[in-house]
Amino acid sequence: MPDTSIGRVTRLGRLALKCLVLITVFAAAFQPCLAQGKKRIPESWKLGTASGLFPDFTPGTLREVKKSGIEHMELNWKAELVNGTPADRLTFAKNLYRDATKAGILIWSTHIPYGKKLDISETDPEKRPAILRDVKEYIDLAMEMKVRQIVIHPSTEPIADSVRASRIQACRESLKELAAYCRSKGASLNLECLPRTCLANTSKEILQILDGIDEVGICFDSNHLLKETPEDFVKAVNKRIRTVHISDYDNVNERHWLPGKGIIDWNKVISALVEVGYKGSFMYEAVKKADNDYSFKDLKPNYESLKKAWIN
Repeated sequence: MPDTSIGRVTRLGRLALKCLVLITVFAAAFQPCLAQGKKRIPESWKLGTASGLFPDFTPGTLREVKKSGIEHMELNWKAELVNGTPADRLTFAKNLYRDATKAGILIWSTHIPYGKKLDISETDPEKRPAILRDVKEYIDLAMEMKVRQIVIHPSTEPIADSVRASRIQACRESLKELAAYCRSKGASLNLECLPRTCLANTSKEILQILDGIDEVGICFDSNHLLKETPEDFVKAVNKRIRTVHISDYDNVNERHWLPGKGIIDWNKVISALVEVGYKGSFMYEAVKKADNDYSFKDLKPNYESLKKAWIN
């Protein structure tokens, strides 16, 4: 007679081995789901700031900016350079790129100057070519600094309802030309959402402006949205967001406060940005005023507090 007890042990051993293999395979397959379920700020969200908080652009200041924990910057062109000569602007751009690179700071983005003289929604067909020529100069300057994200305003204000449609159409025509120009340079043009009566003051309108102009991305400015919450805007425009401006407000007007001073629910905003897969810089655009004595040194502690609150 065969030893049935030994046979049973062998069969049980084989069954246990199969179970162990299945458990291992299942755990390996399930592990990515576990990792995806963790709340984690994307590593690509490097801390950045608009250059308005810099007292100057000297090598020493740039080193201090880097030392404070800031890795990315957005260049805001100062009035004296905007009103200066093309040669002055070119020299500045080359020097800034050199000094920022030495300091270890990436010039993540540049902001095209704005105002009546650079309003891409100008409806006069005789005036618009000169405006676009000047905007293209700033795109070229961005290329001198190896910048790949360029922010532009869709309009100035006020804009009456009676002319809104024509201003939107003019803005679209300008964006088509500028998008082609940026594409030829390997850069991304990004339309910023704006407050009040400016164009692109809602997610619906900015998507209307960009309908069919797929090359142009969006700069999400958290404190410009007076008709919907920032998180709802993010979800609506989704993956078109290529860069951001981070600051807080009171939902009455833009304020450019540090996050935490205003009414924005930052846990919801961060969750929305993670949900749509935003991978760019976490670029602050806080503005120093008489009642807001901000410094670039305030940004790292503020960012760390936002991350901690969201993760926990």
